[in-house]
Amino acid sequence: LAISVALGLAVGIAWEFGLVSAGLVAAVTLSVAQLYWRWPGMETALYLALILAAIWTAYRGRSTLAFVLAALATITRLDGLAVLVAVGLLLGHDRRWSWRAIGPGAALLISWLITALNLFGSPVPASGLAKMAHDVLRISEPPFSPLSPRLLMQALPVTQVVPPASLALHPLRTGMATGLLVAVP
Repeated sequence: LAISVALGLAVGIAWEFGLVSAGLVAAVTLSVAQLYWRWPGMETALYLALILAAIWTAYRGRSTLAFVLAALATITRLDGLAVLVAVGLLLGHDRRWSWRAIGPGAALLISWLITALNLFGSPVPASGLAKMAHDVLRISEPPFSPLSPRLLMQALPVTQVVPPASLALHPLRTGMATGLLVAVP
C-alpha cells in the first residue's frame, strides 16, 4: 500500500511540473526495482511515501500538513530530519512559516522525543545502535560507496546482466557502467 501511495505521489509531483511522462517512467521504474520489493515489511516504502507527501503538500501550500508529514518521516527514521529541515526552509522561503503552521508537527515530534527518551532512553532506536556496532565489526566487507556494484544492481536491476566479476568492486568501472546505463535511454 505504501509503495502504491509513493508511486502515485511521484506521478502527482511530476504532474505539478508538467512532466507526467517522466513521473510515469519513474513510477514504473520504481515499481520493478528490487530496491523496494525485495524487503517486504520494512519501513522504507512508508518512509518514501511520507517524504514525497511532505514535499508535495509543502509545494501545494498546505504548510501544516507538510510539516506534520515531515515530522512523521523524522519519527519513522532519524534521517527524515533532513526532510523536516527542507520543508521548514521551503515554508520560510515562501513566507508561510508561522508557529500556527508548524505547531502540530512540532508537538508531534516533541511528544515522540519525550516518549522515546522515557521508554527507551534514547530517540535512536536499538536497531540503529545495533547497526552502528555491526558496522564496526564488519571488517571483511568493503566500505559503502555510491558506486558499489551491489548498490548499482539493486537500484538498476538491468545491471544484473553484467557479471559482477567484470566490475571487480572497482568504483571507476562501476561508475562508467552506471553512466552508460543512464545515458543509453
